[in-house]
Amino acid sequence: PRKRKEWQWPLLGAACVCPGAAIIAPFAFEIKKTGMNQRPQEARQRLELARKAVHAGFGLAALLLRWLTWQQAAALAALALAFNAFLFPRLGARALYRHEEQRLGWSPGMIAYPAAVLALVTLSPLPVAAAVWGLMAFGDGFAAVAGSSIGGPVLPWNRGKTWAGFLGFVAAGTASSAALLVWCNPDSPNSAAACAATALVCALVESLPIRLTDNLSVPAVGAPVLPLVNRIATGSGQAPGSPGSYCGSDAASVTRHLQKCGWLGSSVMMPAAPNSA
Repeated sequence: PRKRKEWQWPLLGAACVCPGAAIIAPFAFEIKKTGMNQRPQEARQRLELARKAVHAGFGLAALLLRWLTWQQAAALAALALAFNAFLFPRLGARALYRHEEQRLGWSPGMIAYPAAVLALVTLSPLPVAAAVWGLMAFGDGFAAVAGSSIGGPVLPWNRGKTWAGFLGFVAAGTASSAALLVWCNPDSPNSAAACAATALVCALVESLPIRLTDNLSVPAVGAPVLPLVNRIATGSGQAPGSPGSYCGSDAASVTRHLQKCGWLGSSVMMPAAPNSA
């Protein structure tokens, strides 16, 4: 991967985040005109689509993980957390609050999103963090779009979810996570099967009738499941361990960490350590 100068990564972050933030303006204006407490069904659907558009728009920032160190990624996630908590509501995000969030005065989901990204980039290898971020941003987002636009039969374990939304999550989650995994680690083997299996598990979790926000449940499950499934698929035979802290930024430490997690075979050549003599 091409190396970026130190001053370029904030500009790249702004280039990815600003489109997601800009999406809110037309939706917020239209929703505000209809009134927040007594919205018709069409306006309520438009509200959910607007939320998922912003949800997916900020997911574009996962492309940055190809160049950032985990410290830089964590700093950006912490900045996004502060932005969502203090500044975003003043810029029109309150128009995207659901009825119960209006009563609370804040949106747990909008706070949980950057908090989950912060945990991912701190506790997982960055390629894995990017893949799970893709599941959360695009899988969950496309599930809402497919469920509201296609409709159809509902899930037997949750009458509020449809099979169209469930399959939409699996399809979009598989494609986005596999693409981001290869984007952030071009030397990785084909892991589409592992991403598909993880997307299926996360879609099941997302469809469960629980009160925990999807922005926490999906990454909490996807982060450990994706390396585990990949180990099984590659036949490494190693027992699954905790994700562990990703603190390496040089090529040698990145390769060691990916080998440990089963993302690269042991045949990958490692740079020799410098002779201390």
